[in-house]
Amino acid sequence: MACGLPIVSTRCGGPETYIRHGLNGLLSNGSEESIAKQLVEILSNQSLRIKFGHAARKTVMQLFSIELFDKKIEMILNQIPN
Repeated sequence: MACGLPIVSTRCGGPETYIRHGLNGLLSNGSEESIAKQLVEILSNQSLRIKFGHAARKTVMQLFSIELFDKKIEMILNQIPN
């Protein structure tokens, strides 16, 4: 996602927190057929790949940027008693 690539993943308890099905990637039920169908969908549709890729990059920058990381670390460190 950070590289601006579209994502196909399974609904397995983690990816749903940052992958928005149909907006920045596709989430599968985990069956081989479902994953294969979604991969073919992305590979055969250049405009969808570009759309998902741009949205994936935007998601990473909003949720996992170095600035956000720095703020979270600072907040944690400020909670440690001296």
